[in-house]
Amino acid sequence: MSQSTARPGMGLLSILLAAVGIAPLLNYGLSATSDLVIRDLGISETQFGLLATVCFGCAAIGNVAFGQFADRQPDIRLLLLVFGMAALAMGFAALPAGYAFLLVASGISGFAQSFPNGVTNRILAQRVPKNQRIAWTGIKQSGVQVSQLIGSVGFPMLAAVIGWHGASLIGAVVAALLGVLAIKVVSAVPLLQAPAAAAPRSMSGQAASPDTASTRFIVFALALFGFINGIGVQATNVLWRKPQYWC
Repeated sequence: MSQSTARPGMGLLSILLAAVGIAPLLNYGLSATSDLVIRDLGISETQFGLLATVCFGCAAIGNVAFGQFADRQPDIRLLLLVFGMAALAMGFAALPAGYAFLLVASGISGFAQSFPNGVTNRILAQRVPKNQRIAWTGIKQSGVQVSQLIGSVGFPMLAAVIGWHGASLIGAVVAALLGVLAIKVVSAVPLLQAPAAAAPRSMSGQAASPDTASTRFIVFALALFGFINGIGVQATNVLWRKPQYWC
C-alpha cells in the first residue's frame, strides 16, 4: 500500500486522544481527591487553589514561549515531551515530600499542556486523509473530557486503596507506557504525499491578498473566545467543598 493510500487506524487515533488528555490528568485527579490532599498536607483551600493557578499559568507561558520551538521539532520528540512531562509531574506528586513538590508537579503538568494541540493537529494534517480529519479532530479533542472522567473516577478509587500519592504513581506509570506506545504507533504511520504546489500568479501590480489580515483576526478572536471560555470552564475544575453529613 502506498503512502498516499495508507489509512491510519484506531491505534493512531487512540494515541492522539491520549496525548490531549494525559497532561491535565494530574490536575483533574488532585481536584477529585482535594479533601484528602488538603487534610494530608495540612494546607488551606487557597493554597490548594494555587495548584491550579500554577498549572494553568505555566500552560499559558508555555504556549507563548515554546511555539516556535515546537514548530521545529519532529512529532515523535514532541509526543515524548508530552507524555514524559506528564509522567514526571505525576511522579513528583507521588513523592510524599510536601506542598512545594506538589506545586512543582503542577507547574510541570502545565508546561506539558503547551504541546498536545499543536503536535496532534500537525499529525492529523500530515498523516491522516482529509475525509477523516474532521471526525478525528473532534474525537481527539475529547481527550480532555476523557481525562476528566478518568481523573474523577479513577483517582478517588485508587486513593481509597493506596492513597493519592499511590494514585499519582499509577498515573505516572501509565503516562510513561503510553509514551513508549506513541513512538511505535506514530512511527508506523507514513506521511501523506504532499499536494502539488499551486502555479504562481503572473499578474503584475495585483493587490496583496487579505489572507494574512484575516488569519490574524481569526487567531485573536479564537484566543479571546478561549480566554472567556476558560474562565468559566476551568474554574469548576478546582471547586472544593467540605463534606456534608446528613443525619
